[in-house]
Amino acid sequence: MRKIISAFFILACAQPLFAIEEGYITPGDGSRPEYFITAPDGRNKRIPPAAAQRVAGNNYFVTQPGVYGSQPRGPNTANAATARDPDKQYFITKPGGNTPQPGINVQRTANRVEPFSIGYDDGVLGGYANWGYNKVNAEAAQARGIDGAGVIIMVIDGGVSAHNEFKNGAVQMLDFTGTGPYDLRGHGTGVIGVIISRGVQVKGIAPGATVYSAKADAGGGVLSSVQVVSAINWAIDHNKTSSDKISVINLSYGVPSSQWDLADAVKRAYAAGITIVAPAGNEGFNQVMFPGNMPEVIAVAASTPLDAAYANTSYGKEVSFIAPGAAVYTTALDNNYMWADGTSLAAPYVSGLAALAIQSYRLKNGGASPSPAQVKQMLASSSTLLPAPNPLKQGYGLPDASKL
Repeated sequence: MRKIISAFFILACAQPLFAIEEGYITPGDGSRPEYFITAPDGRNKRIPPAAAQRVAGNNYFVTQPGVYGSQPRGPNTANAATARDPDKQYFITKPGGNTPQPGINVQRTANRVEPFSIGYDDGVLGGYANWGYNKVNAEAAQARGIDGAGVIIMVIDGGVSAHNEFKNGAVQMLDFTGTGPYDLRGHGTGVIGVIISRGVQVKGIAPGATVYSAKADAGGGVLSSVQVVSAINWAIDHNKTSSDKISVINLSYGVPSSQWDLADAVKRAYAAGITIVAPAGNEGFNQVMFPGNMPEVIAVAASTPLDAAYANTSYGKEVSFIAPGAAVYTTALDNNYMWADGTSLAAPYVSGLAALAIQSYRLKNGGASPSPAQVKQMLASSSTLLPAPNPLKQGYGLPDASKL
């Protein structure tokens, strides 16, 4: 069963589904801009403005990205909406009360030189469930046996919900809220699904890894630094006495200003050999959110299926990598699935890739583990800059699992 999540919620790293950055062209002959009807999976069909307008006026409404439920934009929807706000994106979605259908996008064209060549398909998101897995070349690594086996990742988030995508024993549950370890909102379950899903419908980046789900959100969608620090301290102490050491912490969390207690905990975890990954944020401007802006943290910006930067990704010199974070299909509550956006989703891609790097390093070095700096360097050496996004939105670029 599939459903759409309208707000991937944790603080600044939470964004709605309908915010996908799509491609577009300016006709080379200087004629007026054209329009595309474009599905979020990148499939599209070039049509003239009049045709776009007819489609919009017949069965669909144009909505602004992030609006939950169809919102009419006037009788000449396609032209009127894009003319009023040429710098914004608009999506044509079927009327449907509180649950709009996945977007068919009519976007004004400008500032790009090539249209997309794939034909339009009415299956709006069909066949695109694992585009991120494919983009980072995870299958090539897994074919060599590099699937994260033996690596433990702590996901500090909103807990976890049982799911068929998670193998028996793949998830260990911890609670730092006093409300129990189970996920009440779906964020933690979605993040974990990106990492370890076994391929029933979602292919995880590191399906051989083990996740320690550390619940630090009681269910209101807000993480307290007190609970986050408690989880990090638990990981540090655990590693002092256990042979099953936590190697990566995924922290899909971000706030505008530093929190001294969390900053101190992050530094101690880094010194203890734990790689920490966090999102850049979804504010869309030149400021990476804390703790992603710390030098000890790998900050991740988000990309789209079309190798553009996700429209709302925050950016800055602190960004280390870019990873899939728009129209991501992942696990949801009650053994369901969902499509969701945000740098909260890009971060677990890199956490999964970090697990692959750690496993690969151990195999080559007699079981010894790399330092966080070495993990970052391995990811950097595997990465390729995407052609379109600003360098501040991608750091070293998109990691390639086949090169780890």
